[in-house]
Amino acid sequence: VALEHATDKSLVVLDELGRGTATHDGVAVAGAALDALVARGCATIFVTHYHDLAASARAARPGKVATYRMAYAAVGGGTLDIESELVMLYKLVEGLADESFGLHAAKAAGLPDAV
Repeated sequence: VALEHATDKSLVVLDELGRGTATHDGVAVAGAALDALVARGCATIFVTHYHDLAASARAARPGKVATYRMAYAAVGGGTLDIESELVMLYKLVEGLADESFGLHAAKAAGLPDAV
């Protein structure tokens, strides 16, 4: 629906488009949708874990696509690894995330290590 009816006066919010499919299929669907929305000139919030897609979209469309992420810190100020505690700072900052935090989310949710 968004791709059919979006105009330059629209705000479109898409969260994780293409997830749940094979990776290449998901990237293709998400990339095509993003291309179509940028071409229509509408404001779009496009949330994705496809890091390469986000980086290439920004590089291919300077001035039209910007990337933002949530700021985070590792407890103790060191480098973030699986043994570190991840603290989300609830601050939106410019740039791409360095990585995904699925393992940290699972740990915070109390999932057993075996899972």
